[in-house]
Amino acid sequence: MLDLSGKLDRELILALSHISEAADRAGIRFLLVGATARNLMLEVACGVRVARATYDVDIAVRVASWVEYERLGSELQDNHQFVKSISAPHRLQTSGLMTVDLIPFGPIAGEEEKIAWPPEGNWVLNVEGFECALNHADEVLIRSVPHLSVNVTSLPAQAVLKTISWDSNPARGKDAFDLYIIIAHYLDTPNLDRLATDARDLVTEPPSPLHEIGAELLGRDMAGVCDDLKLAGHIGAILSRETAPSDKHTLISAMIPAAGSSTSPDEILALLQLLQRGFRTRAL
Repeated sequence: MLDLSGKLDRELILALSHISEAADRAGIRFLLVGATARNLMLEVACGVRVARATYDVDIAVRVASWVEYERLGSELQDNHQFVKSISAPHRLQTSGLMTVDLIPFGPIAGEEEKIAWPPEGNWVLNVEGFECALNHADEVLIRSVPHLSVNVTSLPAQAVLKTISWDSNPARGKDAFDLYIIIAHYLDTPNLDRLATDARDLVTEPPSPLHEIGAELLGRDMAGVCDDLKLAGHIGAILSRETAPSDKHTLISAMIPAAGSSTSPDEILALLQLLQRGFRTRAL
């Protein structure tokens, strides 16, 4: 278990404590996703500074029906002082004014793994990959006394979800931003130690830059969390398309703000090609 107790904002701890208590009462499994998960796994745990700030908490809840989903929302509002937002159907606000998005997934999403909010169904969200993310989540200690631990999306699963989310809506530049950050900093984590164990075959003579080795290792690990063949095929197709010979690489263009002016598009392409190679090697 990753111990982040004593390192987190008080409002975040309180929000997660309330959500955990309400979810336990309702018998619902949940998972911390989104930018807060990224910040915990990179910035708080490993000291990797991330330029893009986040002001909300994304919680994925595994439910079978809208009745179950609404029951959790009602529990948070009735017994934990959460307030329903009028800006979005899945949004709540804590008493400390922290925004919490409750994202349903699981059986409620059906075979297409898409959520269409009732009653009109006009607002649709792609939750492909969330089941695999929950299956491969990292348990993180949020508070030692009283004990509070939650499931947090692992970095490989975050990369999978970011790839799917960006592909569903390329205008969401923050997904490409986060994906690049995870790729570029994958070895600025305990994964570095794996170069002496299960990833030692990636160490060559002369040695490649660590961020390039990390990209290929991340690709392998992304394939490792894709328990679903359909999901693996989708990720593989996206990476193949975005690294194929072309005069227009949409994902590369979207990653430039995260990479900065000192990193060329060709260098971003090289990282994506290594990511794809690692994914293809493990997925076969």
